[in-house]
Amino acid sequence: MKIKIFALLLLFPICLHAQKSVTLSYKLSKGQQYNLTIKNNQTISMEMMEQSMTLKQISETVQEIIVAEIDEQENIKLDLTYRKMKLNQNAMGMEINYDSEKPGESSNPVVQQVESTLNELIGKTASLEIDRYGNAIRNSMSEILDNNQSFAGFETGMLNVYPEKPVAVGETWIVKMKPDPQSDFLINLTYKLEELKDKSAVVSFEGTIEGTEIRGQKAVLAGSMTGSSKVDVRSGWVMTSTISQSIEMEMEQEGMKIPMKMNSVIEMNTK
Repeated sequence: MKIKIFALLLLFPICLHAQKSVTLSYKLSKGQQYNLTIKNNQTISMEMMEQSMTLKQISETVQEIIVAEIDEQENIKLDLTYRKMKLNQNAMGMEINYDSEKPGESSNPVVQQVESTLNELIGKTASLEIDRYGNAIRNSMSEILDNNQSFAGFETGMLNVYPEKPVAVGETWIVKMKPDPQSDFLINLTYKLEELKDKSAVVSFEGTIEGTEIRGQKAVLAGSMTGSSKVDVRSGWVMTSTISQSIEMEMEQEGMKIPMKMNSVIEMNTK
């Protein structure tokens, strides 16, 4: 009998640990500031006019995020300013290198055009409004970035969307989001709380992307994404995140269909 009781006592802490749960949400203060670095390694394959082309692109963006406002409903307004940007792009033997801290070093007119476009983003501020669980209320990405949405910084993984109830390790929750109000593409994600420690949690996610139109332009796309993020439990903020995306898309321009395949690995780090 004593042996059985002792065995049960040994198991008791394990059972308690297994049932440990947490309410995840954004608990931020006005004026808080973060520096976000986004690294995107992307390969794009496309067919156009019976020719195949592969474009390889590595970008690094540094953004400053400030908690600008928190209203009575605990909705949060984040101001995001583009501070630095690097881009290395190679397509059909043509290489483009851009560094916002070293402008005007190339005499290549194509590189100069890219520099001119990207230089306009440096110092500009976009805003994002979310509720305390991370659901998007409004963002000004399209107003600020025009056709440079690939450098938005609002990629899934920058901010998790949390459930409105406590979750234990191993539990999942489902989120549907429409990241761009000017497009109809949807992201369907299943999040899972993988690990929970005193001050941090590991949240994984996987799901699909689908749509038929991007900013008024026909673009049938379908894809998948997987990722994992480390979260500061005290604030809900994502400290690090890694996302893998695989997307197939067919665009149509002037009656010509352009099939594309995009594979991306995105790494985010907050300080």
